[in-house]
Amino acid sequence: MYKAILITSNKTIVKNIPLCFRLLGRYVIPKSYEKLVIQAIRNELASYYAYTSIGSLKAFGYMFAGSIELLQPGQDLVHVRDTFDSFIKAVKDCVIDSIDIESADFMIESLDTIITELLKKEAEGIDIRMVREYLPDMLNFMLAAQTCYITYRL
Repeated sequence: MYKAILITSNKTIVKNIPLCFRLLGRYVIPKSYEKLVIQAIRNELASYYAYTSIGSLKAFGYMFAGSIELLQPGQDLVHVRDTFDSFIKAVKDCVIDSIDIESADFMIESLDTIITELLKKEAEGIDIRMVREYLPDMLNFMLAAQTCYITYRL
């Protein structure tokens, strides 16, 4: 699936693979998928495939969004806290220092998916305060991606 999420030439795949990751996030406990996704982002899982790390980076956003989709007003993000923390640490440790155009695109897409779902949930009355402590890191990730874009264009 990490390879499939990177396919852009087939409209059916482009539409359905992100949905598959959302559904996995919705119906699988974050602790269960965390190990596979975070290890892949860290390039510790099937690192001999070029697509594993970047595919998992893109996939995480959809899985996280799925994990919080069914939350009801008054609930918070406690069940995804450890997984989100692991994601932030993995990106800081393994992605930012070696970011390139491709990984920058997938990181931005993943962050966009996460932030969009968080804002939607906040509007529904979900307590998303847990994410506040990670906002500086998320901003740094976006700035690193922007710097990569600028450097690439020069």
